[in-house]
Amino acid sequence: MTEQQEAEFLHTLWSIMGHFARLGYSVDLCGLIFAEFNEASAPVPGNGTLLPSTNMESASKPDGGSA
Repeated sequence: MTEQQEAEFLHTLWSIMGHFARLGYSVDLCGLIFAEFNEASAPVPGNGTLLPSTNMESASKPDGGSA
């Protein structure tokens, strides 16, 4: 590769890495992991009290794997 091609390759690679880093910081991982919990524990509109949810899945699946 010529020096110009090497420089262009490194610039492209650096750009790709930067995009992945920004993508990683922009994703709400806790929101994705705990979305079901957040919905189940949300206050009921009106009086603001929390009601237990009976439809939440357990922490482990019936096949022995984890959620």
